Amino acid sequence: MFGKKSIMAATAALAVAAALGSPLGAYADTVAYPATPKEVQSETAKDDTLKEQADTNVAVQLDSTGGTWSDGKATRSNGTYVVTVPTQVGYKNVNVGKVDLTAAYDVNVKGVIGLGDTITCTATYDKAMSGALQGADGGLLGGVGPYEKSDGGELNIALTQEKTTWSDAEVSKLAADGNTVVGTTGTDSLHFTGTVRSASQFVNTISYHFSTARANIGAALDKVHSAPGDNH
Repeated sequence: MFGKKSIMAATAALAVAAALGSPLGAYADTVAYPATPKEVQSETAKDDTLKEQADTNVAVQLDSTGGTWSDGKATRSNGTYVVTVPTQVGYKNVNVGKVDLTAAYDVNVKGVIGLGDTITCTATYDKAMSGALQGADGGLLGGVGPYEKSDGGELNIALTQEKTTWSDAEVSKLAADGNTVVGTTGTDSLHFTGTVRSASQFVNTISYHFSTARANIGAALDKVHSAPGDNH
């Protein structure tokens, strides 16, 4: 357990970051805790040795909640992460007839989250392709309409996720240089099945949601110590 002075010093560091903007957005240099001296009076041993003895403790702490991480392109606050997914997946120039195609793509998560925390990913989507662009009068593209069996075909998608959970170690995996955060990548695959019997653009959307299991520790500490009436 850390001593009261050590905890107060960590709180003071967060307060400085908050004054600069936010402990999640303010980048500060690494600083040492002040080595505040304390005196401990010796005591004579009560046994036959009569030795003069003194016992004390020094709290030891490294606080990374206000630190930063870098992927080599940008520097971000510890406690945050970046998800990388493609903007679009699928195929073009698809021929009329039976469709049985699979598109694989990477989902990368990199950053620095709390010790022992995890990031979980959920994906939601409609199984059926949600619509087809329809030609309007004058040859202009009109609104989105359903693509069903009555139109002469049917298209479905099915998603397979290689990874749905990232551990703290996977999220903060480092490159060979020992400093650059590269994270961990999973390969998702989207399977298209059905039949195409018209000329159009068939569309759908996969919605990904990522979340840590625990609160951001920097934000949580800031909330606690900025609460009205807090005297810590």
